[in-house]
Amino acid sequence: MQNSKSLQKSIQISKQDEVNVNPKMLRSFWPRCARSSRLTAKTAIIMRSAERVDRVFGSSWLNTERSEDAYNATDLNVPTDLLPPSLFSYNPPITNIGKYSSQVVGRALQNRGLAAKTILCSPTLRSIQTASAIAKVMNIKISIEPGLLEPLEWYRKAGSVELPNFSLETLIMYPIERNYKPIHSMEDLKKQYGTAKQADCVSRIQMTLQSLCGASNESAVVIVAHALTMEIASQMGTFGDRLHSSNADEENDEEYTSYEVPDYKVHEDCPAQKLELGVKYPPGSTLGLARCNHSPPYVFRLIDDALAPLTTTKFSTRVIL
Repeated sequence: MQNSKSLQKSIQISKQDEVNVNPKMLRSFWPRCARSSRLTAKTAIIMRSAERVDRVFGSSWLNTERSEDAYNATDLNVPTDLLPPSLFSYNPPITNIGKYSSQVVGRALQNRGLAAKTILCSPTLRSIQTASAIAKVMNIKISIEPGLLEPLEWYRKAGSVELPNFSLETLIMYPIERNYKPIHSMEDLKKQYGTAKQADCVSRIQMTLQSLCGASNESAVVIVAHALTMEIASQMGTFGDRLHSSNADEENDEEYTSYEVPDYKVHEDCPAQKLELGVKYPPGSTLGLARCNHSPPYVFRLIDDALAPLTTTKFSTRVIL
């Protein structure tokens, strides 16, 4: 009988020790980005497409992954499943890390109360793959907007005699909304390919952004495109439309929250303003725009702390002997 009591006591102590050794994990808490659903519906998150394969492994990456007629990934960051190589001409895919980091962004959007009903993206493969990774987290579809495509002149200067193959027919594995009516059609871009200047395309991107961010929505809007898209969005939010600033509603600055602790001091990195767009807006980076008025011309406010950044170290697990 005494042994039974001792055993019972030892079991109780063991359970208590187990609680002490394995306490409950702490989970971070982020407040909602906007304090009301009305403000959330006026919010747009602009994101640069995720890390692309050619920027990590070089422009000839596909040649190094081929062995006669087979495709063999030589690095774990190279996608194991690839579309036909003909689609990669001036249109590279994203890396595995790019895919996973995009899913992390998707979860962050949900944590901040910015889950979207749809995601709009540029027709480039890297934008579609980035948007699809986010859409998978939210269980929604993506809509392709050719008006977000970077300047056509950039492709011409890179040596492409025609617009890269952005056909959606070979992208059936991605959750693309086929009934979406774009602001600019792909046919329009093909007709403009030989003559459109950079300034023309910048105007096109700005007009497209204003239309997408100014539309009436039930939830936040997520737009995945390029570094230039983010620069244009940043200028829209920073400077607004000064000629029509009187049309902007007076919104309380406290209606939007930061992901950071309120009294945490953030040191601005001023030299970053002087760097090229690709460095200023890293792959997978985000910023927010809040629409301030209800009718065009729309005025937007920049939300540069809508989501926390994703920070990693630049490294490889390759052993150096």
